[in-house]
Formats: sequence, structure tokens, C-alpha cells
Amino acid sequence: MKKILVIFSAILTVLTCGNFTEEKRKENEIVINSPYDFITSSYSVLDTTVNRLLYEGLTRKDEEGKIVPGLAERWDVTPDGKIWTFYLRDDIKYSDGTPVTAEDFLFGWSRGKYKGRSFDDGYARITAVNDKTLTIEVIKDGREDFLEMLSSPQTVPRKKGYPENGYDYRITDVSKIVSTGPYILKEWKTERIVLEKNPYYWNSQDIKSEKITLKYVKNLSASLREFEKGKADVTEIKVGDAEKYKGKQELKQIETGSYSLLLFNDRIEIMRNSNIRKAILMAIERNPDLPKNYISQYTKYADISGALPPSIPEYNPEEAKKILLKEIGNTDSLPELIFLSYNPGNSKKALKIKDNLEKNLGLKIRIISKYDKKYDTTFALKLEELSKRINDESFLDTWTGEERVQLRHLNEEATKKDTVKEEKIRLSAELDKRYAEKIPYILVEDKVYRYFLVSAKSKGISVTE
Repeated sequence: MKKILVIFSAILTVLTCGNFTEEKRKENEIVINSPYDFITSSYSVLDTTVNRLLYEGLTRKDEEGKIVPGLAERWDVTPDGKIWTFYLRDDIKYSDGTPVTAEDFLFGWSRGKYKGRSFDDGYARITAVNDKTLTIEVIKDGREDFLEMLSSPQTVPRKKGYPENGYDYRITDVSKIVSTGPYILKEWKTERIVLEKNPYYWNSQDIKSEKITLKYVKNLSASLREFEKGKADVTEIKVGDAEKYKGKQELKQIETGSYSLLLFNDRIEIMRNSNIRKAILMAIERNPDLPKNYISQYTKYADISGALPPSIPEYNPEEAKKILLKEIGNTDSLPELIFLSYNPGNSKKALKIKDNLEKNLGLKIRIISKYDKKYDTTFALKLEELSKRINDESFLDTWTGEERVQLRHLNEEATKKDTVKEEKIRLSAELDKRYAEKIPYILVEDKVYRYFLVSAKSKGISVTE
């Protein structure tokens, strides 16, 4: 989920900087506020970001987001891009002081399921040539982000014989965690995460920030007050508060690259009715420049999306009300609908949607802004942000059985390189029509901005996507 990516991305750019002299805080300690607690809000993005600080792989990302050598000092690749040879740095160690070997990468990649000194997972074959050298042969078509993949926590070395839960930072005893990155985990609780510098990290001399504290602050207003009092170095702020800092050095505005989606929960009866979903769509005022069909949101259909008929109904509150009343007779009989919107940055959008639905359809909408497990299956609507547009596989997961087989076949035929354009348009239009019948979501906004404050004294900190 995108909701906490940006605030934690800041962490990744402060590792080689830090000159903090705020009162009541030690020098070289970074405090980053977050409006999301670290237990119930432990989404995959948070997992990945904290893991990147704890576990380094063959490659890593530098302060500008570029891929640079990590635990591997250098690498060679064959002209066809198929075989990569990585040479490990001398004297690299785990955070407990034990050495890292090439076989540990093999063990980590395969989760201990390799035989001999090689493992084949269908995508690549990784071989530990000796303690300091390993090769990776790409079996399937190479990924453009191959080197980036090798910087991810999924491909880091794992210490043989170490307990599996020793790589789970949610365990109570954080002392059991052995890491290879610039930091070690000292504390993980609902209200804060504490990371401290790893003395055995190969580049520890350039890690100036001795401690990083990620602190949970219940709301952005409270977080802003802490920043203004010098108790925090980085905080996200509300759009309205950004005006106050317009033109000032502390204010950072970024385009996140995420997309706001309104999701329907078809596990509850009212949302299984396609006409009711259609009425809801027609009652929500969207930017007229947004896509008029689902297919056009896929890069692979970009060349023909303009030739497809619209499948997403336009804003028409009068017609929407007629459709709804025809289905239910009277809105007074409907229960209050639960609308989940956990991201504080979405509060304005959520309120606008709530207003549209209450004013145009007479529905009763209750916004839930803080995570509560009891709403996991009972909500009606949910506002979320994703890091990229939903792809066709995500749509296909909505169907089952023979219908899914048919849709997959349509999709494959429509996206074949040798399919003539006219036929591609026909197949794509049919596919889009089937998608629209289900209406799993609607795109609310295709550009999402966030606003942050970064202390002027915190030189080198940048908030990036």
C-alpha cells in the first residue's frame, strides 16, 4: 500500500547525513513522525522499507535512488544479459559479527531448498562458485529491473542454521534478528520503531546517523506541532497546512505516482447488485479528464484506448437516483454504509465522495478513518492508493471458473503482438465491457500529491517517491 511509502522513503536518503543538535535529543539522531501505528498498519510497503535498512543484498539504492553495489563489490554480465557474476566485498559480516558467504545468498534465495551449491526457481539459476563469488543465470526473459530486484529484501543472504523467525521483526525478542544492512532493530512497538547503527556494516564509517526513531503520532496536526517545537525532523502535513509554509525551505511537495481508487466490497449484499454499483458511480463527481473505460488504464492497451467506447458511466446524479430507487424502492430502508479511508491524505476526497452519495442518492455514509478489524469484511466502500494502476491480472482475480478462462483468453488474444489493430480493438472492447459489468473499482484521481516538512537543520534529508 502506498499510504506510508513516502514518509519512510525519507529514511533511505538520510543514511549518510545527519547533524542534529536539537535540545533533548542526541546528536545524529533522526526522528521521523508517522500517522500510522506500527502494528495494525504494517502493510507491505512498511515491511519493505524497514527491511531495506536491516538487510542489504548484492545491490542497493543510493540517495538518488540509483542502483549501486551493495554487498557485492562489482559484477560482470555476458553480452546477451543472461549470466551475471557477482564478487562479494571482503570481510562482509552479519550484525552478530559472523561472516557472510556466497552460499548464504543461495540459502536465502531458495529458503534452504537448494541442493549442492546451486538452485533453480524457474526464473533464474543461482550458483555459489566459491565463498566470495556467485553467478545468476537468467532462465526466462530478463527483467529490466534485475539489479533492482537484487536490492530487495527477498534476495538478501540468510544465515544458515538461523531460526526462521529470526528474520521476522514482529517477534517480541528483537535481539534474535541478525541483519546485513546499515541498521539493526532495537525496538518494534505500536508507537515506535527504533533502529541503531550496525557496527559490522561494511560501510559503517559513512553512516553518520547513529539512531533512527520512527514515531507514531495519532494525527497530522499533532505531528506538525511536534515538528514546530523541534521534536521531529520529518513529518507529513495536511494540504491545508502546506499553504502556511509555501515558499519556505522546509516544505517538500512530491507527486507520489500513486492512484486513488474507490473499491466496492461485493461480499456484502448491497454491493453485489451491479445496478446499485452503477448508481454509486454515476453519483460521484470525477475529473472529466480521467479514463472513460477500464482498458485505457493499462499501458499495454495505450495504442488503442482512444478507439474504445466508454464503459465507465458519466456523472449523472438524477439518473443515478432513478436507478437506485428502482432497485431498492426507498433509501430509508438501507443501513448505514461503512466507508473506509485510512489515509489522512485522503480525507478531503473521502468527504467529497460521502457528500456526493448522501446529497445525490440519499445514502447514509459513515467514514472510518482508523483501522478496525471488525470492518475488514463488512465495509461497503474503501478509498485506497496503489503504487501503479491495477493490471489485468488483478481484474481476472475477480472472476472464477470458466468465466475467468474466457476472459484470460480474450486478454491474451487482444495483447498479442501480431494481432491486427482492428481485431485488437474488437477484442479489447469486449473485454472492457465484461470488466464494466463487474465494476470492481473506479479511478478517483490519477495524480496524488503529498506534503512534508523537513527541518532546515537536517541537511541532506530529501523526501522522494
